[in-house]
Amino acid sequence: MLVAAFLSCGAALLVSPIVQQHSTCVGARRSLSPLLSDSVTLPPALAKLGCDEELWSKIRAKKALISLVEAGDEAGARERLERLRNSPSITGYEAELPAELITWGYTAELWSKVKSKKPLVDLAAAGDEAEARTRLVKLEAVIAAEAETAAKKPPKAAPTPKAARAPKKAKPLSEGYTLRGALPDGFDAAPVEALLAQRVAAKLAKDYTLADQLQTDIASLGVFVNDRTRTWGTEEPKKRTASKGAMPKEYTLKGDLPAGFDAAPVEALLAQRVAAKVARDYALADQLQKDIVALGVYLDDKVRTWNVPKSATRY
Repeated sequence: MLVAAFLSCGAALLVSPIVQQHSTCVGARRSLSPLLSDSVTLPPALAKLGCDEELWSKIRAKKALISLVEAGDEAGARERLERLRNSPSITGYEAELPAELITWGYTAELWSKVKSKKPLVDLAAAGDEAEARTRLVKLEAVIAAEAETAAKKPPKAAPTPKAARAPKKAKPLSEGYTLRGALPDGFDAAPVEALLAQRVAAKLAKDYTLADQLQTDIASLGVFVNDRTRTWGTEEPKKRTASKGAMPKEYTLKGDLPAGFDAAPVEALLAQRVAAKVARDYALADQLQKDIVALGVYLDDKVRTWNVPKSATRY
């Protein structure tokens, strides 16, 4: 029994410094709120009650206010805010570092980080060195913990500003149209340019009937005009569509032709039909489609293909 009691007392003597050190760290963490500012975001409910970011940054016991608004106690939260607005820590109570605290180990740097200075000033006035030194240990532990946490946080990268995209604007109509891309070998651009000049003059004179007629004449030459960009060319401009892939401008033969079938008339009619559709002359396009079908040809406008069914008898 005596041996057990002796061992128990020895273990207590060995453990007590560790327990005391642990208690000091825990006490320092718990004293973070009353001694230093908390990094808690201002709740919208408190903002509606008139609490701004400046006031919120000076409030030490933030969790008490948060608990009030979470409990739905708006009156209690409003009353507490009014009291806080008139408290010394909010109104800017700034006390100089007392000489007694300097003697007990307080520095100017640490003093600048203390939010609640009045209790420490009171300790200095009362000559309570023991309590002042106890609080000094807690303050130093809290400041060290905050510095370590701040060092672990990666710096926020500055957002990369996005360059503003200038809106694409068509050049003035009076400047005419510009050739887009290269022309096929042997293509005579002079008639096209003359018709385009006439069309510009007609549009400036607001003679849209003549302008539409000239557009049809230009399209019949195998030319595609883009009024948005004021350009022209023999290649159909690409259009943004939600479908997969771009729609080909010409029709492609699908499969083999029957022996002796002459494809030249069909291809000529197809080219005329494409030009009519580009010019939005849908009446002519429909008539050309009937002429093509009359030759025993099947058209698939969805994929732009044509073929001659085996059942066709007219070649």
